[in-house]
Amino acid sequence: MTLFVLVQLLILFRVPVAPSLIWGAYGFVAASCILAYALLAEVFPRKVVGRVTTAFNMIFFISIFSMQVGVGFVLDFWPATDGQYPAVAHLTGWGIMIAIQLVSAILYFWPGALKVDEQLFE
Repeated sequence: MTLFVLVQLLILFRVPVAPSLIWGAYGFVAASCILAYALLAEVFPRKVVGRVTTAFNMIFFISIFSMQVGVGFVLDFWPATDGQYPAVAHLTGWGIMIAIQLVSAILYFWPGALKVDEQLFE
């Protein structure tokens, strides 16, 4: 996920890299979010992993929907010309999404237990 954020920053700051290389890297590292499911299996007791995965799916799709609506909200701050928003609108929306990812990473790596006690589910 760190590489995913890095590639997004390269795109956001328009680093002069071949488009096929940067977008290929984006597509490759974007798939790393699937690793969250493996983490869930390590954090939660085995007997509740199915329920946790289902809840995670629901939260994941609600988050995706919310972020898409949020980006649309940000884009609406700029007037569209011929049905297209200016590049600054898209870059602002993308920057906000990267900021959310960075805050999430900080919360993830914040010191604390990443193991859920099995007794909570009895």
